Amino acid sequence: MFAATRTSAAVAALAMTLAVPVRALEQRPLPAFSVLTPAGERVASASLASEPRVLLVYVADPCGPCGPLWTAMEQWAVEALPSRTVVVVAGTPERAGTLAAAMPEGLGAVRVFADPDGSAREALRLSNAFTIVGLDRGHIRWGLAGVLNDPKALRATLTSWVAR
Repeated sequence: MFAATRTSAAVAALAMTLAVPVRALEQRPLPAFSVLTPAGERVASASLASEPRVLLVYVADPCGPCGPLWTAMEQWAVEALPSRTVVVVAGTPERAGTLAAAMPEGLGAVRVFADPDGSAREALRLSNAFTIVGLDRGHIRWGLAGVLNDPKALRATLTSWVAR
């Protein structure tokens, strides 16, 4: 019960940083879908969230809030954050490669994938172009969608999610 309360509090805190109303994601197992690496290799959704406490950041192409978010994440210097962050870009493998290459040096462990046909977005039931989803051992635990006002306001919630 306490963990559920902490997760709800974390989602509420994140919601305050978004400029549009938040649509909560249903807690459920991560659905089956596949994404592509920048090299075009197919990767199953199960391998994206096999670790505990993974952040999946789904972004449109181009991604306006990405630059400020990546810069803030690098400044936070939390060791677990890059290795537990997965970015899925609505676009081609080439666009995913461009986004991966644009990551700050400190976020080199962030894995970037492409969703060229929108199947990941559909399976995840996402309606916004920018969504952060909290995954835990193959399950969706929370999600926030909208326009990011200030990525620095996400620090406590995102870093504590991956550090637990």
